[in-house]
Amino acid sequence: MHHIPVATNELETWNRVITQSEDAWFWHSTDWLAFVKAVGAEAFVEDLSFLIYNGREVVAICPVILEERDGYRRFTYLGEFLPFPAFSRGVALELRMKALEYYASTLKRIAQTRDVAYTRVIVPVLAPVSIGPCVSTWNHLLRYGYLDASASTQIILLGETEETLWGNVRKGHRSDIKRAGESCEIRFWDRHTITSGKFDEYRQLHARDAGRVTRAADTFEMMLDWIRSGAAALVEASHAGTAAAFSLLILFREGAYYASACREPDLTHLPAMHLIQWETIRWLKSNGYHQYDLGAQYFGPRWDHVPTAKDISIARFKRGFGGVTRRVDTVERFYSASVLARVGANRLKSLVSAQSAGSSDST
Repeated sequence: MHHIPVATNELETWNRVITQSEDAWFWHSTDWLAFVKAVGAEAFVEDLSFLIYNGREVVAICPVILEERDGYRRFTYLGEFLPFPAFSRGVALELRMKALEYYASTLKRIAQTRDVAYTRVIVPVLAPVSIGPCVSTWNHLLRYGYLDASASTQIILLGETEETLWGNVRKGHRSDIKRAGESCEIRFWDRHTITSGKFDEYRQLHARDAGRVTRAADTFEMMLDWIRSGAAALVEASHAGTAAAFSLLILFREGAYYASACREPDLTHLPAMHLIQWETIRWLKSNGYHQYDLGAQYFGPRWDHVPTAKDISIARFKRGFGGVTRRVDTVERFYSASVLARVGANRLKSLVSAQSAGSSDST
């Protein structure tokens, strides 16, 4: 078994695996790799992504981005995680296990040569193998020095009837959706309808909502390209001819992901985002998508992360649209004992502080 770094002559093979793999999600794509390198330019060090081969057979693709944040180097996307390797369709279980052992040893070897202290790996919940019935019961990287750091997310199951989906929405949310619907109009901008002018409106509102320009212009151009290629869609709620809110959806195979949102600061009294989310559920269902990932769920402190009150509030807002809270299979590995000691001490300090303050939310 051996690996080959991603180079120009390997991109075709990489993309072919993505189109066939049951493990692949948009985070494996070269589009997303380019995006995280551009957004995280200040922290980005090197793209070390590689393909695993067994003889001439490509077994898996392995995205690996090296970043430097908080004074140490790590294998992560924007400081968060790497996606789990995506295996070629039909790879037997025994070969998958050998490839995972090889993956873990390769990351460790690269870490030693480049002074990398940490990595975090996530199994995408919207990869086809996760959407379907064949969900792994545990992460085999735990065999190789990784620690469990699983989180949770909120998934809307779009196979249910619209009546059932509406009934699953929290009562207060239903009231807000109806109120916004009386004065707001929803429009979906996809590959067939998006214009540069409309996307500029989204970009400008994104900056007004944040109070500043948060990202370089080329990263927004990448997002526009996703829409033009069918990998994303822009959802707009307008009020009296003015954009009240936007949401950007990532679309990949049977799943959709709530990736970005912004609101007009002068129209925050309108529950436009409530309406956007409900109409998004309806639109995704009518267009054949099976699951909609609304994003991270927080209920209180975890050993590895203490969410803010805002994080918990946003999570509760998302749960108000129904669906199920799903485990997100995540593992982490410290290659440096000193960094483990420092990060562990900071985590423990945050956890003790949170527990002392009694900050938790189980609703």
